[in-house]
Amino acid sequence: MSVSDVSEKTPSSLGAMWRDKKTRAIIMQIVAVIAVLLFFGWLVNNTVKNIENLGVKVGFDFLGNAASYDINQTLVDYSPSDTHLWAGFVGLLNTLLVAVCGVVLATILGFSAGVARLSNNFVLSRLMQVYVEAVRNVPVLLQILLWYGIILHSFPKVKAATPIIEGVIVTNRGIFLPQPLPQDGFGWVWIAFFAGIIGAFFFKRYAKKVLDATGKQMPVLWGSLGLIIGLPIIVYFLAGSPLGVSMPELKGFNYKGGFAIKPEFLALWLALSIYT
Repeated sequence: MSVSDVSEKTPSSLGAMWRDKKTRAIIMQIVAVIAVLLFFGWLVNNTVKNIENLGVKVGFDFLGNAASYDINQTLVDYSPSDTHLWAGFVGLLNTLLVAVCGVVLATILGFSAGVARLSNNFVLSRLMQVYVEAVRNVPVLLQILLWYGIILHSFPKVKAATPIIEGVIVTNRGIFLPQPLPQDGFGWVWIAFFAGIIGAFFFKRYAKKVLDATGKQMPVLWGSLGLIIGLPIIVYFLAGSPLGVSMPELKGFNYKGGFAIKPEFLALWLALSIYT
């Protein structure tokens, strides 16, 4: 076979590449992607220039400005003078809180409803069927407004509310609970807690090796609970019980102190959990 025959069979030229169906498809996809990116780049650039011509600032500099709005349910300290960036972080924490609480309650309700729906009891099974159909066919936004109205109009007013137990008050402005206040030295309790988790992990691995080698079953559950719960409790008392409690107290027209679960959070939590 001559060198010329080899060169003729090798699709090295652009014409040969274009005639190859697979290569041509790849080239067309690359060209299409580049064209789409260029179009969106031009669109964004043109939009930014037009907005700047109108005197409107574009960018993320506003994240450092004061938020100037209130958030009534927070897990961390927040005030309207904080930045938009911090307000966004507070909102993210609230979203995670609703998600975690919703997963717990929705799991309990869903499991109970599923068991009841599959029950041999005709009445109970049909009641669960009606419940599921009614809840799932009502928009979740309406359910949020419904629960919010129930809380505002059915729960006792602040002046008429009486503690269910000491420090727990249910009112139409929220549920007020005692709030733990970590003091100096409580950080050692957290260190002991995370150290207990790590220790429980390695203890479980060690117990598995012992089981594989000797067939001896070690108390993994009780050992893990001792490390995760018992160790922080011991450190807590050794550190001098560095934990205070803020109790809700009626001052003026509302309760101050403690931790308040607002009606908005309750309505959102209940509606999402029941709907899900």
